[in-house]
Amino acid sequence: MGDIVFTNRLRKIAKSKGISNNLLAILMDVDGTMITSWMNNIVQPNEKQIKRLTELLEVSYQDLIFDDSIGKARSLEDEFDNLIRNKKMSLKVLVTDKKTGKAEKVYNPKIIKTMKTLEAEYKKAKK
Repeated sequence: MGDIVFTNRLRKIAKSKGISNNLLAILMDVDGTMITSWMNNIVQPNEKQIKRLTELLEVSYQDLIFDDSIGKARSLEDEFDNLIRNKKMSLKVLVTDKKTGKAEKVYNPKIIKTMKTLEAEYKKAKK
């Protein structure tokens, strides 16, 4: 996943599956505080942990990330808000043009990459 930042739905899914944080921590071989941090979207699991979570909870990656009940636009907007408010990412960043040497503000490339990746994942999930 690299620089991709996202909000997971682990809390909601674990609750619906009836699995406790403690059991999830044991099965994931992590401390219970890590599970809580994942569920509160303070930190995110790595790729290997995401794969293990999807196996344990019998959900797809898309199910872990997207809330289909609210639709694509709302899911993407929720994630956009999370990046700006909770992750404290700047909407625009200062970039220097290599040819002219002039600095200009552009949309944050990390936000662009995250949102486009999530949109693509959403499209895959709908197929």
